[in-house]
Amino acid sequence: MRQLTMRFAGGGIVRHLGYQSYKGGAVAALSELIANAWDADATEVRIHIPLGTSLKPTDVITVKDNGCGMNWNECNEKYLVIGRDRRVAESRDVSPSGRPLMAHKGLGKLAGFGIAKIVEIKTVKNKKLTHFVMDFLEMDKLNQGENYQPKMIADEEETGLENNTEVVLRDLTLERAISKDVFFSSMAARFAVLSDTFRVYINDELLKKELMPTEFRFPKEVGEDVVEIVDGWGVTNLPPRIRWWIGFTEKPIQMEGMRGVSVLTRGKLSQEPWDFELSGGAHGQFGLQYLTGEIVADFLDEGIEKVNDLIITNRSSVMWEHLKAKPLYDWARKKIRDLLSKWADARSEKTVEKVTRKYPDLIKKIAQFQPREQKELKVAMKKLAEVETIEPERLATLFGYVIDGYKDKVFVDMLEEIKNLPPEERVKMLDVLREFDVSEAVRVYRIVSSHVRVIQAFREMIEAGVPEKPNMHEHISKYPWLLGLKFQSMDHDKSLQRVLEERFGIRVENGSGKGRPDFVCLRSGGDVLVVELKRPGETVEIGELNQISGYVDYLRDWVITTTTDKLGLKNRPENITGYLIAYDVRDDPSVRRGIKRLEQDHIYTCKWDDLLMRAEDDHRVFLEIVKGRAPKDDPRVAEIEEKGIV
Repeated sequence: MRQLTMRFAGGGIVRHLGYQSYKGGAVAALSELIANAWDADATEVRIHIPLGTSLKPTDVITVKDNGCGMNWNECNEKYLVIGRDRRVAESRDVSPSGRPLMAHKGLGKLAGFGIAKIVEIKTVKNKKLTHFVMDFLEMDKLNQGENYQPKMIADEEETGLENNTEVVLRDLTLERAISKDVFFSSMAARFAVLSDTFRVYINDELLKKELMPTEFRFPKEVGEDVVEIVDGWGVTNLPPRIRWWIGFTEKPIQMEGMRGVSVLTRGKLSQEPWDFELSGGAHGQFGLQYLTGEIVADFLDEGIEKVNDLIITNRSSVMWEHLKAKPLYDWARKKIRDLLSKWADARSEKTVEKVTRKYPDLIKKIAQFQPREQKELKVAMKKLAEVETIEPERLATLFGYVIDGYKDKVFVDMLEEIKNLPPEERVKMLDVLREFDVSEAVRVYRIVSSHVRVIQAFREMIEAGVPEKPNMHEHISKYPWLLGLKFQSMDHDKSLQRVLEERFGIRVENGSGKGRPDFVCLRSGGDVLVVELKRPGETVEIGELNQISGYVDYLRDWVITTTTDKLGLKNRPENITGYLIAYDVRDDPSVRRGIKRLEQDHIYTCKWDDLLMRAEDDHRVFLEIVKGRAPKDDPRVAEIEEKGIV
C-alpha cells in the first residue's frame, strides 16, 4: 500500500501566514515581536519606528529586547521552524522565569513580512552573535518542498554584548504614515503586562497602559476590575473566572480600532475591540459608539494541547463558535446590553442635571406644579434626555415645551406615551417628538396670528394719531413682546412706576388719561424696562432724550440706595434699561450724538415704524423656525402656509 504525503507549497506559506495575515498592520505585526520578547523573559523592549511622517524607501523599523537571546542551534531548530508550538514541544506553558507564554502557533516570526520585505535578525547569547537576513521575495519563489536558507552574516561570533535580540525590518511595505497617537493607544491596548518588570519604549518614550477616559465606568474605580464566573459553562465541571471592566466615553470614540470591548489572554490581546455583534435593541448602534473595555479570559488559551487553540493566527479574534468560547460570547452580549441600559439611564440623569443647571428657569417653572406633577415632569425630561442625538440646547427648548404644555390634556397624554415607551422601542421617541413639534407649530401659529393682529391694530392706532395715553401705554403693558420677543415675559410693575411718578410730580387725576405719565415700567425678575412713549407725530429732540435718561438714572440710583424691605420687592432689580419710542427723530448732529451716548448706557431710541417692522420680522422668523421642525407634507403645516398671515 502506498503512503500518502502532505506537502507544503513552498514560499506560499509565508505569503499566507505572514504577508496576508499582517499586511499593513504595523501594530499587529510589531506586537508579535513584543510577545516574543516577553516569552524570552526580557525586561525591556525598545522599538524605533517613523511616526507621523511619510515613509521613505530607506526607513527601517527596529525592535530590540534584552531577553535570553538565541544561539545558532536555537535559531535553526526552534526559531526557523514554521509552525513550531513551543508549549507542545517543550511540554510547558511558562517561560524559565515563570511567565505565562504568549506564543503558541509558532507563526508570529512571520509577522514582520506583513510590513517589510526584509527581516534581519541579530541575536546574542552567552556573548556570541548569530546574525542572518530573511528575504520575502526569495522565500516566495520557493518550489514545493524546497527549504529556505537565510543569508548568514555571523555564526556565533564572539562579542562583548549581553544577551539580546534585535529584529530589523527593511524595505517597508507600509502605504501611509503611521499616526503616533493611534500607534501608542493601539499598542498599549494589546498588552496587560506593561509594568516595571516589562517596559516597552517606542522611540525612547515609555509605553503606558493609559486607559481611555470614561464618563461612566463599571466598576467606577480604575483598577477595581470585577472578577466573575461565566455562566452556562459545559466543557468542564469548573466554570472559568474572568476579570472585566466596561466603560462609556463622554463623546463617540473616533479612533480606529478602539471602539468596543477587547479580550486578553495570558497578558496579550486575543480579540480586538468589538461589540460582540450587538445592534439595535435599547440604544442601538449609537450607544456602542461610546463603548470601551477589557475582558481578561485566560481560560481561552490555557494548557499545552492544540485542541485549546481558539485564537486566530494574527490575534485579531477568538473563535467564538467554539464550544469553549461560546459561554463567554453569550455572557459578554448580555453584560454589554445590560450596561448599555444603565449607561443610558445615568447619562440622561446627568444630561438633565447639566441642562437645568445651565437653564435655571426650567427648575423655577417646574416648582410651580404639585409634587406629583413635578415628579412626572422630571421623568419625562429624563426620557427625552435618553435620545442621544439631541443636543443640550435643543433639549432645553424641548424641556420648556414639556413644562409649558403640561397643563394641556392632549400634551399630557403625549407625555404618558413618551414615559411608557419600553427601552427597545426608544426610536419611537423621535416620532412622538415630531408629532409634538407639529402640534407646537400649530399652537405657535395661533399665538403668532393673534400677535400679528395686535401689531396691525397698533399700527392703525398710530396712523390714526391716537394719543399715547392711555391706549398705547395699555398695549405696551399688555403686549411687551411688541418691543421684542425677549421682553415677552415682562409685566407692568406699578410699584416702580409710582416711584417715578412721585419723583417727577406726575398725578393721575381721572380715568380719562389726563395727568398720566408718558412712560410705563415693565419688569421680569431682576430686569426692568422703562419705556417712554411719544404720540405719533412728535419728533425726538434733546429734551426727550434728557427725559428718558432722567427716568432711568433716577430709578437706578433709587434701587441702589433703598433697602429691600422698603422696595417691597422679592428681588432687587439688577438691570434697568430704557426705551424711547417716537414717530420720528430730528435730523440733527447733536441729537444723533445724544442717541449714541445713551445707547452706550443701555437707553435706546426707536421709531414706531421700526418697532412694528421688527416685531413682524421677529414673529415671521420664529414661526419659520418652528415650522421647520415639522414634516413639510403635514396638513396642519399646509394650513399655516395657506393662511399667509406673516
